[in-house]
Amino acid sequence: MSLGTSKSRHSDIEAGQTHERIVLNEEESRRFVETLLAPPAKPTGRLVEALKLYRENVTERGR
Repeated sequence: MSLGTSKSRHSDIEAGQTHERIVLNEEESRRFVETLLAPPAKPTGRLVEALKLYRENVTERGR
């Protein structure tokens, strides 16, 4: 294993150790799943305006 690969693997391990696990009770779990499955809400006027400004002012960088 090269030094670069070793450092990359070490960083991956460190990143994995920084995650936390959240434990939900039955009610919290139900509400979480319902929220995920619910259709998205219509965007508010403020969100529509923010998106418009974003598209006018932000340019994409190389893809």
